[in-house]
Amino acid sequence: MRRISAARKSRFNMLVLGLATMAALGFWGGPAAATVIEQAHYSGTDSYSFDDCGFTLDGESTFYGQALLRVDKGGEAFLVKDTYWYRDVPFCEIAAELTGA
Repeated sequence: MRRISAARKSRFNMLVLGLATMAALGFWGGPAAATVIEQAHYSGTDSYSFDDCGFTLDGESTFYGQALLRVDKGGEAFLVKDTYWYRDVPFCEIAAELTGA
């Protein structure tokens, strides 16, 4: 009876594990089979002011993004992907007066 070395068993186990992982990713990790039905780009700005803290805070907001609406091949599910960027800059008039900005 021939004995197999531990190093050879380890290499074989790693090979089997690698092939199983690649097969699983190919089966479950593929892209969703869906059709794009709407794509929209959006952007905008907004100004706000509030005094909930006892002093007035003003602010400016800027945003933009892209929304993608897809439907699966059977028409039973809608998939939405919204990629966006948002920036909110609050400022205080009192702090600007005190610092001389």
